[in-house]
Amino acid sequence: MRRGDEYSYVHRALVNAYIDTTRRRHPVAVEDVRSDSIAPDHSADDRSQLTELLAPLSPRERSIIVWRYYLDAPEAEVAEHLGVSAGTVKSTASRALARLRSSTTATKGQTND
Repeated sequence: MRRGDEYSYVHRALVNAYIDTTRRRHPVAVEDVRSDSIAPDHSADDRSQLTELLAPLSPRERSIIVWRYYLDAPEAEVAEHLGVSAGTVKSTASRALARLRSSTTATKGQTND
């Protein structure tokens, strides 16, 4: 480091530290789905199986998958409800579905062995 560059070094370190803290993941509030919003034809076995299948996902991914595909809500509504953009809903749903596919194929492979 050259003499006189100490201020620039400390400034850059502080800026980077601030940026890192703003990038950290923040917990996403997941509201309980009212029981009357779930179709009455879903049995307890179906719900427990669904819960088991969604277990590997993060809470955010789980809530997006449930809202988007189980409750059949449009992307804009899911985004508004969770306070994220529609693009975030699309990309998170895509990644979550890929994780579900890989976990179910891994599970099927273990049961066939």
